[in-house]
Amino acid sequence: AALDVVWLGRRSIVGIEPGRKLIASGRIAMSHGRRVLFNPKYELRPLGQEH
Repeated sequence: AALDVVWLGRRSIVGIEPGRKLIASGRIAMSHGRRVLFNPKYELRPLGQEH
């Protein structure tokens, strides 16, 4: 299922860009009918790692 990840008050976060894999954790909320993870804890995955 699709999930939007949102960091409130941040325009960008170093290391996070489209296509970058990461592991995010937190509480999922519903916003405008979509699943959203607000201000999650996250871990960037190494570039080129498949899993």
